[in-house]
Amino acid sequence: MILSDKILVIGPSHIDVIANTTNRYKLCSDKVGKITTSLGGTAYNIANQLAINNYPVILATNDIKCYKDYNKDQIEVVSTINNEVLFTNIPCKVGHVAHCCNNQMVSAISAEYSDMKFSEKHLYQLIERSALIIVDCNSTLKLLSKCLTFSKGTNKPVYISGVSSSKMHVGISAAKKVKLNYDCFLINKHEYDYYVCNRVTDNICNQFRSENVIVTDGKRGSKIYSSNGKYEKLTTPILKLRTTIGCGDTYLAAVAASTVDRACFDVSVLNDYVSRFMRNKI
Repeated sequence: MILSDKILVIGPSHIDVIANTTNRYKLCSDKVGKITTSLGGTAYNIANQLAINNYPVILATNDIKCYKDYNKDQIEVVSTINNEVLFTNIPCKVGHVAHCCNNQMVSAISAEYSDMKFSEKHLYQLIERSALIIVDCNSTLKLLSKCLTFSKGTNKPVYISGVSSSKMHVGISAAKKVKLNYDCFLINKHEYDYYVCNRVTDNICNQFRSENVIVTDGKRGSKIYSSNGKYEKLTTPILKLRTTIGCGDTYLAAVAASTVDRACFDVSVLNDYVSRFMRNKI
């Protein structure tokens, strides 16, 4: 891997508030548990997992430099360029609140990012100097459309995280709008079932406007669909993870790292990369 060719991750960061209890979930009840707050968001989580595994990253996001718990040595945070604001939101104004039981998510609510503005000129410059671009469906339709257009214009691969069943349609709509495909679209089984329900699924990649679609299914592994009609099933070795929350972000980080190392999307090495990244997941 050429260290000057950094992986560019684009998307909003926010504050994660997670409430975890060991008691069974019961509506309208107050129970003792543990509440944690941390810097989060899909884009930040992916960038952080790449940094943990020693891949230099550019994170184009809102201003998080006031927070001390991110990897400053490996993550180049870009929120302003030449005193021009790249993204307008700040983490304390947006967030993600999750209720968990025994470290497994029960439900969650995230803030909307409809007012997120960005500089097209600086966005293009960032994409131009990067080896691979990762975006997520927390972003706006306009931002995703521009990222896809600029990336394809500079011949850079674009990977996207579906984030959730209520948000992944934004990424699909952006690709339809500019009539371009992503190189990899990652979703989980729940998101897949939600989207393909009552739709004709003769070609999964056409449905998600991507050359490759990865569907993760927890301990059961993942399925990878390719636009050439090929289908692969990967069974990742079972690891003793404290929680499966954030595993999708770690998985996509691993796929991106393998692509940069191999200079292509190579299914044959994904098990090794995903296993290594999962072991290092924090």
